Amino acid sequence: MRIGMFCAALLALATPALAAGTGGPYGWVQLDNEKFDLQFEQISDMIYSIVPQEFVFGDGSVRVAGRVNLDPSISLSLVFTDLNAPTSLVASIAAPLGVPIGVPNVASSALSGSMMDATGDGVSLAPLGGPVLEGFPDLSMSPWLGVGIGTWEGHGPAEGGATYPYGPYAAGPVAGPGPGPWNWLILQMAFKGSGGGDEYQMDGLIVFEPGRNEVPEPGALALALAAVVPATVVVRRKMAARRAM
Repeated sequence: MRIGMFCAALLALATPALAAGTGGPYGWVQLDNEKFDLQFEQISDMIYSIVPQEFVFGDGSVRVAGRVNLDPSISLSLVFTDLNAPTSLVASIAAPLGVPIGVPNVASSALSGSMMDATGDGVSLAPLGGPVLEGFPDLSMSPWLGVGIGTWEGHGPAEGGATYPYGPYAAGPVAGPGPGPWNWLILQMAFKGSGGGDEYQMDGLIVFEPGRNEVPEPGALALALAAVVPATVVVRRKMAARRAM
């Protein structure tokens, strides 16, 4: 998928999001040309959970979980198995803000994961014409929040089943875009696997807040991202139990 296709995938989010209104978050996962809608469960007035789901398609499967805070932040965890030919994955979540954000504002992001080489022929993760993870404050997918992170990583042939870390990456807090006011927070994760049964576990976080003078304590983003990991564990356990039946 080249840059033009990447931009088209980003813009594809805007139309259904506008139709969805401002009641709550929504999102989707696209694997090559197959698109799957995510489901959300409301936990409180401001908190929604992404219902753990598994989507199966011709060249693999993806398991998804996460959390949306309309205050606002979005976390996304996924486990992607890329069978056969290399497959492109685009995951997008849009959340209406509880209170619009003007200027000044700040944004932060964090991303980490792992790559498993299923057959020992090498494994790689490639961005789709932009950073692997980025955030946006508007349904037009412009401007960017400026906290895009995640680059190409790869490893050559080795023993089958070898697992390698991806990242970790982090950005921010940085001054966010103006003039606003902004009414949405959108998380976009997009990358291409290397096929052959390789597996990718990815945990991403985007935070967008009104401007402030204080600087978060070191490791604050890492701690926030760590809270995402249990959601992925829940998905794995549920999928394992289902397969055992």
